[in-house]
Amino acid sequence: MGSLQFLILPMLEANPISGGYEILLTYENDEEATRSLTDKEWTLNVVNASSSEKEISWQVKGQRTTISTANWKQGVYVLQGIVDGQECTKKIVVK
Repeated sequence: MGSLQFLILPMLEANPISGGYEILLTYENDEEATRSLTDKEWTLNVVNASSSEKEISWQVKGQRTTISTANWKQGVYVLQGIVDGQECTKKIVVK
């Protein structure tokens, strides 16, 4: 009998820091998969939630990055992480 395969989904965390956010890409409940992100490249998109316009898109290498929101308009933004064809999102509020 084959072993059961569970789908491991990526997850974004956004932690407020001075002038922006620290973004952390992880795999929920899977430390081994999360460790595999150390050298992985993935895409981070920022979308304005009210206009649905993509504000910024860039390639990130590794599990963690920071973004500065100092010049952003106030509002809600959706962070969209894409890694290995899988997508995850996280909302942030810029005041």
